[in-house]
Amino acid sequence: MLLSDSYGPALKLTGGFGTQRQNDSPRSSGAESNTITDHAFGRAFDFFSILSVNYSSEGKYERNLSKITTKEGYQYELNTLLAKLNAMPLHLIPDFICVSAKFVDPSFDTYKSGNTALTTKYPNLKYLKLKRDVTGHNDHIHISFAPSRGGIYNAEGSLTSASFNSSSDSSESGIKYEDSFQRTRAATLISSLTKDYINNSQQISADDIFYALVNVGLFSPEAASIFVGLANRESQRKIYIVQQKWGAVGLWQISTAIKDGGKANCQLLLPSKFQTQYWKLALPDKLDIPESSVDAEINARCAAGQPGFGIDKFDKRLWNLTNQVYLLRSKINRFNFKQPVQDLPVGPWGDTYTRHGFISSTKYSNMQFEDVLSIYQKMTNKSEGTLRDWISKKVSKNSNTIKQDSNGKTFLENWFDGTKYLTIFD
Repeated sequence: MLLSDSYGPALKLTGGFGTQRQNDSPRSSGAESNTITDHAFGRAFDFFSILSVNYSSEGKYERNLSKITTKEGYQYELNTLLAKLNAMPLHLIPDFICVSAKFVDPSFDTYKSGNTALTTKYPNLKYLKLKRDVTGHNDHIHISFAPSRGGIYNAEGSLTSASFNSSSDSSESGIKYEDSFQRTRAATLISSLTKDYINNSQQISADDIFYALVNVGLFSPEAASIFVGLANRESQRKIYIVQQKWGAVGLWQISTAIKDGGKANCQLLLPSKFQTQYWKLALPDKLDIPESSVDAEINARCAAGQPGFGIDKFDKRLWNLTNQVYLLRSKINRFNFKQPVQDLPVGPWGDTYTRHGFISSTKYSNMQFEDVLSIYQKMTNKSEGTLRDWISKKVSKNSNTIKQDSNGKTFLENWFDGTKYLTIFD
């Protein structure tokens, strides 16, 4: 990603994994006693030069910015790297970075209490730990990933956190990952975000969907929990699924019909960034037909007699978790994919046009607060009250959920208390 033009200008890099710097024996003395450097595990990289492809047009050669051994050069190259990382999805950002204390201001050291310079300048790096090294790193910048990023595979669709011993897994500067890896991550492997679900109708775990929403879609944990609940209702958490007749697709059953917003633009990320219109995802082989014929073609493709309601003819890029999240962000008109989703954009899921709003269930699938709360508490360790308060504050003033039920409480309050409302179109 650093070498590509995804998430900003591509970088020109010089460096290495440094695996030759230590044999397979733990260090026997000093702060790194009984540890093996993360370079030995292949999860660290040292940068000796970090330049943007736009470097030559920036007109800064006179300040020796191409020399990492100068203060100006070091700061320029560090900021070039941090800016690129800041624009990337959270699941791709490393856990630890070690820099020169000689060239980097103390306010950037996240190990010093109260230091916020890093996250003030680069808010998406809220889980990155930055350490200023007073004894080295004057000619390079070190990044590394914590060992627990790998996870442990239990069974199909089930992943849990990897355990590790911080006394035997540390960074090259003696920083224990038990200290530096503060991030609360769902232990979903990155491969689950790109897994192809073509011809696979399995139910996706709530953990994996939550993880993708937070780390790929930049949804707040509260918003992510709600959309996990909506995935329960809309698709029973299945990616490879199409609705009969109108061709609504995937986890959140986003319609491709022009009569239901299918003319709007949407964006996918994998295998490369791609912008199109929703209807073209249903009819990738009929892009030259007039728009007036689109809905009839989708109706025919998704007719009851068609296997899978014609799903095999839909765009094959649809059927992975990352693109489902990008499709969701497109549906709620959040095309600035660097901007977090911190509100409750549930309008398309019946918030104002069904009797009870977005909290409605169906005869066959549920949108229940207990399910939303379960994934929220599992992934955040926050309280039920925190989630209730967030939803109550973020719900739209036009939402049908805040209308009063016969017991004097709002539908939303009753939903919090366990009431199940079926979808009713008034």
